[in-house]
Amino acid sequence: MNAYQVRIYVLSSSIVLDTYLILTFFIGYYGDALAPGKGDCKRCQCHPLGTLEYENGELNCDQLSGQCKCKPHVVSTNCDQCEPGFYDLNSGQVRACYKVV
Repeated sequence: MNAYQVRIYVLSSSIVLDTYLILTFFIGYYGDALAPGKGDCKRCQCHPLGTLEYENGELNCDQLSGQCKCKPHVVSTNCDQCEPGFYDLNSGQVRACYKVV
C-alpha cells in the first residue's frame, strides 16, 4: 500500500495536454502532497480526548489544513481546549467537556 492515494485528472485541448495530480494522504495525516521533494506530509496533532475518531480509531483531521474535528464543546486546531463555560477535557469520559453549572 502506498503512503498516499493518487487521483489523476487529464485536461486536453488540440495543442496542450496538462496532467494534474491530486494527492491525498492517509487518514491521520495532512499537508501539501505536491510540495517540492516528496511532499509535505505531517501526522495530525489532535488531542485524543477532544477529537472525534473515524470508525478505525484514527483521529479525524482535515487533510489539507490539519484542523482536527472536535467533539462537542471542544475548540482549537488540535481540539485541546474546552469552549468558554465548559471544563474537564482531560477527564477521559465519553463527553470531552462538561458545562459549568
